Amino acid sequence: MAALAHYRLYSLIPQFLGVIIGLHFVVLAKVLGEPKYYFMGMVMILWVLASLLIPEGGVRNMIACAGIGLPLWTTAVVILSEP
Repeated sequence: MAALAHYRLYSLIPQFLGVIIGLHFVVLAKVLGEPKYYFMGMVMILWVLASLLIPEGGVRNMIACAGIGLPLWTTAVVILSEP
């Protein structure tokens, strides 16, 4: 992330964070044997990378941040609603 700031690519920071967080959950799914985390990590990565198709600006960053937050909240609701 520091490299992105150094090269003044501030608009790519949400996408960078989304990919890193998504990869974290993919690895965590393998370690814990929990397929929900794998699905959430892959949705997060794909959503954040798809946001790169939108022209640079606030809307792209908002969609990237939603691609990080919504899968996390959805997975939390699914896990908490299980008996």
